[in-house]
Amino acid sequence: MASQCIDFLLGNSSLLVVTLPSHPTTLDLHPALASRLCAGFLLPIPTHTSFIQKRLQKSSASTASHESKIRISHKKLQQKIDRKTTDVIKKIIRNVAKHFGILPDDITGGSQRRCHVRPRGFAMYCVREMTNLSSHEIGRNFGGRDHSTVLHSLKVTMKILQQDQNALADLHEITSTLQNTKRC
Repeated sequence: MASQCIDFLLGNSSLLVVTLPSHPTTLDLHPALASRLCAGFLLPIPTHTSFIQKRLQKSSASTASHESKIRISHKKLQQKIDRKTTDVIKKIIRNVAKHFGILPDDITGGSQRRCHVRPRGFAMYCVREMTNLSSHEIGRNFGGRDHSTVLHSLKVTMKILQQDQNALADLHEITSTLQNTKRC
């Protein structure tokens, strides 16, 4: 989640300053988050306890108001990320459906017909590759499917892509139409 926030802010040319007690790789952080933090400019700053204590005394009164503003800002930022991710998923589903000549509802629906299952697998594969969503979140966006169903679909799709050159060509055509969609 924090790595998505960082990607979103940096994707919008925002300045991001993060302070940590030590190097990101030495902390117990998610690898994706540590990687993003290491990609920036790292500068060790010596700690001066007396300065920090004075600063804390001055700012303790306004901490509560800042905390509520940060919570509101975080909520708004998360809503923007969620909207953007939802838009990307809808675009992927529309493009895959158009490519295979079916309706977007056929991809998110419950049909087990092969003409719907394969495009659904391709759409899930594209969502997995173009977003940072978990299999649980992907399943929720594809008609409330279980994460294990998503994992199985991804496994089958990858096997198809390895064995069928036409399927690989379909995927390349779909991804080329989605090339303007940025990673979320």
